[in-house]
Amino acid sequence: MKEIKSVREIQLLELEILKQFKQFCEKNQIKYYLLAGTLLGAVRHQGFIPWDDDIDVAVLREDYDKLLRLLKKDRSLGSKKFYVHIPGDKGYRWPFIKIVNKNTVAYEEDHYKTEIWIDVFPMDFLANTKEERQKIYKKIVKYNYFAHLASYDWNFCRFICPKKLALQYVRWKLLHFIGAEFFVKRISEGKFFGKQGKDYVGCVVYPIDPEKDKYSIEAFKKSIEVKFEDETFPIPSGFDEMLTNFYGDYMTPPPEKDRNGHKIRAYYISDRT
Repeated sequence: MKEIKSVREIQLLELEILKQFKQFCEKNQIKYYLLAGTLLGAVRHQGFIPWDDDIDVAVLREDYDKLLRLLKKDRSLGSKKFYVHIPGDKGYRWPFIKIVNKNTVAYEEDHYKTEIWIDVFPMDFLANTKEERQKIYKKIVKYNYFAHLASYDWNFCRFICPKKLALQYVRWKLLHFIGAEFFVKRISEGKFFGKQGKDYVGCVVYPIDPEKDKYSIEAFKKSIEVKFEDETFPIPSGFDEMLTNFYGDYMTPPPEKDRNGHKIRAYYISDRT
């Protein structure tokens, strides 16, 4: 394997996936938007945040379900170079879509083996009240935690849970027997989406913060094409509201000590096609 040594090289591989995803969405009339750090990078840097090493995309639920149906029929986005991981796949611990470059391998900080990727998140309506959103958030966090533990090897699990090792080992063995996909399916089955709310949307399946990750549906009514690296991509017309809610003063970069990515280790595993 040949090591991918720079963040910039990782970024360019991810950009290649994003461009293929764009073509697929345009062909199939699916609306999508740059999200999170990728949205911030587009607005503040007209490309990647220099120290960022992933791409995040948002798709509203109706289009996301359509996208899932299409991807189940074609996991390649029309290219032999790429593959799509879908929630519920055996051993897959994420409750959202990952599109990867098959000619790479990558290891995240917890040693989870994957490939160079972009993330595609569903955006669902949120419950109306803060209390209900917090209740749902706690359940989803628990299921995601179990899905992750079910995919960890014991050496890493022992490292992050050093107390009561005998009990932790029994739990780890049980979760591995159940499998990560069981908990991912519980998250994805839909009973947590909406709760009659129609004003706000967010990433219910993998929330970072139920209040920061809460956006007015009006923010997504229209899209704006903006420059991201050497191409243009759509962002929500309400990007200012979204970025302010999540980051505060988003045009001011954080101090250098807080400029962190996923710190992945990545390699080429074959000649690129």
